[in-house]
Amino acid sequence: VQSNRRVLYRSEVPLSKLTIMSSNGDGTTSTSNATAAAATTATGHAPPAIKIQVATWPAALPADEESHVISIVCGNSHLHWALHNDARGEHLNPNLFWRTPHLTTADLDVPSTAEALSRHMPKYAHDVIFGCSVNGTADAALEASQKRPGAARLFSIYVISTNLDQLQYLSRLWSDIPCRMLQLEGDAFYSAREGRYEGMGVDRLATLRGAGEQWGYPALVFDGGTATTYTAADANGHILGGGIGPGLALKAKSLAEDCDALPDIPPREFIERMNDALEKKNAPLPIFASNTKEAMMGQIMHETAHACRNVIKNWLEEVGSQDRESAKRARGRGGGGRKSSDAGGSVQKMHFVKGSAENTKRNVIVTGGDGDLISHLIQFDYSGILQGKSPIVAKGFNVILSKYVIHYGIQAALMDRIREKWNVQDKERFLKGEDGEQKDVNQIYVGKRVAKWFKDVDANGSHYFKGTISKVFRGVVGKGDDTVLFHIEFDDGDEEDAEIEELDELLKTYRKIEQNDEEEKMEKESKKAKAQRDKSKAQNGSKKRNADADADFGIDSDSDS
Repeated sequence: VQSNRRVLYRSEVPLSKLTIMSSNGDGTTSTSNATAAAATTATGHAPPAIKIQVATWPAALPADEESHVISIVCGNSHLHWALHNDARGEHLNPNLFWRTPHLTTADLDVPSTAEALSRHMPKYAHDVIFGCSVNGTADAALEASQKRPGAARLFSIYVISTNLDQLQYLSRLWSDIPCRMLQLEGDAFYSAREGRYEGMGVDRLATLRGAGEQWGYPALVFDGGTATTYTAADANGHILGGGIGPGLALKAKSLAEDCDALPDIPPREFIERMNDALEKKNAPLPIFASNTKEAMMGQIMHETAHACRNVIKNWLEEVGSQDRESAKRARGRGGGGRKSSDAGGSVQKMHFVKGSAENTKRNVIVTGGDGDLISHLIQFDYSGILQGKSPIVAKGFNVILSKYVIHYGIQAALMDRIREKWNVQDKERFLKGEDGEQKDVNQIYVGKRVAKWFKDVDANGSHYFKGTISKVFRGVVGKGDDTVLFHIEFDDGDEEDAEIEELDELLKTYRKIEQNDEEEKMEKESKKAKAQRDKSKAQNGSKKRNADADADFGIDSDSDS
């Protein structure tokens, strides 16, 4: 869902008095009077802004009673929004996405910023904040919040932004809503130990995290926006690094500004030219262009295509290709780091890979406003948009276009912290609780399926080995610290113990592998069904041709003669 509405709404309807609560990040709340806020905005003064808090954990987690949260990414040209459902469950899935232009002072120069906010939302998100079938007013937002239980009355908004102006505008846009606005920083997604360097953009980190969570590691993401960036991680989820350069539109704009004789080519013309080539299938931009615009667009696109394919080539050399046959030839499982333990004994920490599954298909993720174009340009034949074939050979990868991968990165960061909180609670219940509570923890985990990555492979060429939790018990780790251990019996007969902090990754990995297996099964069934349809179509065509030939010779095809 996309919304490109800019708010220019005016209203003469007076607001009733109400008090807005804003969290101060220290467990306290501050109040502001919405009627006073409306009066100042109507006279041209800026409305009050809610306090933006830098997210710290666990204080920044959604309340246990919250059913929805919103994430907002302040890009260089647009705001990207997502509504996440099931905040009380185990997913926080973003399942409604929309986009709005950057906020301006005109958007906020209204009697009520609540009404302005409602015009930036599709209907379902509007109903979550303001209630169903009501106008977007501060009164409605307050009434809706009072129907939510406990701490959920303050709606949680998670923001990624490197644009200070837009961040301040957002805090004013939400000023009539009972909410708290939490700014996510880089360490929410990767630690310095995992390769995050000083000054690395939080948007790049969140996008990489989303790619790793959805498609596994190793990961490579291209983000085509005002700047074209790429960010990569290895099979262990450790950041390799990346690059930053001007986007397609910025290159065209720079040429027009610095070269008087060259025209200014708006971004839509690149998209129109791409669509023209894809639809006609015989109208690629020529290498030797015969007009100025095509000469500029062709060169800009060639530069982008070659740069991206070169990155992919080097990434594949770094992390290895999707060659499963060589993996199948491997023997043994040495170096996996396994060590079993008797109940109550000492056990070493398990080593596990960050991420939910292995990116065996070497999926390359493309996102951003220019994502569609870039996803076509990095194909060997440029998808027919450009003349010729790429001289850069990069084989063994798939391209996936995902406009919303950054919101999945936000989901992953939040779910990590939520599960950490649940783990601590379960650990305390088991270690300090009575027998009944220990049985509860056993019932939660015993029988659960898990999977773990090892350096070596199984008979099918997979690094992932599946198992089942058979027992939960008190144990000792490292220097003698009491903890809760989970005994895992792997399907191949091996055994291992895991701490509760490590268990979540193993549970996630199994779920992701099962999902991937199901997707592969559906893909194979789809290909098989298509092959059968093609075969049937060919047979029917052959029968028709034979019938036509028989008719030409006056033969009755249904007769015995």
